[in-house]
Amino acid sequence: MKKFLLSLAVSVTAAFGAFGQTVIKANQFNLTEPATVGGYTVELKKNDGQTAPAYNAKTDAIRLYAKGTLTVSGEKITKVVVALASDAGFRYTSFTPSVGALNPAQAAGDTEITWVGDAASVTFTVGEFATMGTDGATKAGQVRFSSITVYGEGGTVTPDPTPGAPTEGPGSENEPLSVQEAIAKNNDNSINWVNGIIVGTYDDVEGTGNVFDGTAPFTTGTNIVIATSATATDYFSVQLPAGKLRDLSLVKRPALLGMEVSVCGKLIKYCGVNGMKETSDYALVGGLPEIPVDAETATLTTFIEEQPEDYTKILGNVSVTYQSPDKKYTFITDGESSIEVFAASGLANAYVNGDVLSGIAGKYSVYKQMPQMTPMTETFGAATKGAEVAPVEKSLDNVYIAEYAKVEGVDIVADGTDFNVTDGAVTRQLFDRFAIGGIKEAQGVTIIGIGAVYESKVQFFPIEIDYDSAISEISAEQQGSAVIYDLQGRKVAKAGKGVYIVNGKKVLF
Repeated sequence: MKKFLLSLAVSVTAAFGAFGQTVIKANQFNLTEPATVGGYTVELKKNDGQTAPAYNAKTDAIRLYAKGTLTVSGEKITKVVVALASDAGFRYTSFTPSVGALNPAQAAGDTEITWVGDAASVTFTVGEFATMGTDGATKAGQVRFSSITVYGEGGTVTPDPTPGAPTEGPGSENEPLSVQEAIAKNNDNSINWVNGIIVGTYDDVEGTGNVFDGTAPFTTGTNIVIATSATATDYFSVQLPAGKLRDLSLVKRPALLGMEVSVCGKLIKYCGVNGMKETSDYALVGGLPEIPVDAETATLTTFIEEQPEDYTKILGNVSVTYQSPDKKYTFITDGESSIEVFAASGLANAYVNGDVLSGIAGKYSVYKQMPQMTPMTETFGAATKGAEVAPVEKSLDNVYIAEYAKVEGVDIVADGTDFNVTDGAVTRQLFDRFAIGGIKEAQGVTIIGIGAVYESKVQFFPIEIDYDSAISEISAEQQGSAVIYDLQGRKVAKAGKGVYIVNGKKVLF
C-alpha cells in the first residue's frame, strides 16, 4: 500500500481552549511515515481501487473515488479540525466522519470538517471526483487534506520536528555550510544556510530528465545550481519558490552567473542531485544586478510615441494616478501623457495616488484598441511619496485614454443592465471596471475616473461619483417657498427653464 503523499510540514503550537491543548497544528503535510507529536500520531495512507457509489444515476454522473485516509491516534482525543483543499469547481459528496453532502462546487480550500468526541483514534477519508461523460472521457479533480488541528487532554508538546536553521555555528547565516559540507549531510532534511557560486540551472528536458545548463540565455527560472567554484562540478541544486527567491532567477538576471550566494532551506535531493528545497531566504554578495532590458527611452511620453515591442526602461519618473484594488490595473502619468499598466496576475506592490516610480520597464501593447504597458513586474518596486495628482477637469468629449479626469454636470442614464454617462452632446459607456458598485441614474453629477476604449466603444471608468452634486427636480409648490439663486449667485424671484441653486443644491427647472 502506497503512502498518501501531500505537501505537509508538521509544526506544533501550545494553544489552549475549551477542548484542551492543541498538540498538532499542521499547515503542510510531507509525511512518508507516521508522524508522532506530543504523544499523538498522524498517518496518511493512499487507498487505490476503492470506489464509492455514484452521486446520481444520470449518464453524466459524478462519482467519488476514495483516495486516502488520515488517522489521528492518541491516548485521548476530544476534537479534530481538518481543513480540505480542492481543485476549484469540483464537488464533494461525503466524508467520514460524515458532514453531509457539500454541494454545489466548493471553492478551493474553503471547507473544514470538525469532529468532537472522546476517542483514542479518529479516521477521516477524502476522495477524488471524476465526471464521466457520455463519450467515456474522465475529468478528474482532487480534494485533499491541507491542515489538521488536534485537541486532546494529557498530551505533551514536543519540539518542532522540522526546526529552523541554526542561529550560530555551522549551518547558520553567519557560518553557512560549504557546498561540500552540505553534500556530506546526504540530504538529511535538516535546515541550513549553504554558500556557493552560482554556476547555472537544471532544465527539465523531455525524454532526458534534468540537464545542467551553464550558459546564457537561460530558460528555467525555478532553480539555480551552486558549486564550490565557478569551474567546479560538485553541483548543488536550489529550489526557487515563488516570491523574493525568484530574484535569483538566471532567466531574469543572467548576470548572477558566477556570483557568490548563501541560501537557506531544507537539504533534500532536488533535480536528481544533492540540493535544497523549501528555500526561504538568501544573501547575495555584491547585491542584485539589474534586470537587463532591450532598450531605454527618456520619458513615458516617448515610450507611448515609440510604442516599443521589446521591454524598454523608462529613464524618467512617473506618478501613479490610480490602481485598482486587485492591482491588475495601474494608471501612470509623466504629467504630459498617461497609460494603463496591465498585469494579469497583479503587481506585487500596492500604489496610491501620488506615488512616484522610477526605473520601470515594459513593452507597448494594445488590447481591444486600449493602449497598455505590459510591465516587467520586477521593475515595479517600492515607490517614493510625491505630490498628489489632481484629476484633470475636462469636458466629456475631451478626456484622453488613460487620463485621470473629472467631469462635472453630467447625467448617468441606464442602458439595459449597463449605464452611460452623457452631457447632452456626447455619450460614453460608464463601465464599472473597478467594481465601485452602487451606480444609479442621476442628473448633473460629478465623476472622477479614467478615460478608456474597448474596441470601437469609448468608455469612462468611474472611481468616485458625487451624487450630492446631482441636479434634482422641484415641484411648483416647492418653488413658491424656496429661495432661488442663479448660477452666478444672484437671487431670482421666479426661475425660468434651466439650472438654479435651491437650498444649496443644483435644481433643474
